[in-house]
Amino acid sequence: MLKLAYDSNDISLGSNGLKQLAKDIKFLESTIESQERKNRVSTWVSVIGVILTIVFGAVSIFQVYSPLPNL
Repeated sequence: MLKLAYDSNDISLGSNGLKQLAKDIKFLESTIESQERKNRVSTWVSVIGVILTIVFGAVSIFQVYSPLPNL
């Protein structure tokens, strides 16, 4: 569209094309920022999940190999 505006020397078409491009870029930037925030939260949730899995796995192994109490 910008090439067409440049070739036809149409200033209003070029201006509208640039305004639309600027709006699209702003929208994409806000979408990327939102996705980055979600990714950070997801990363922390995953790390906590791995830690809990290791802890509960260790507790289970400890219970399997520990001697049973005499009643």
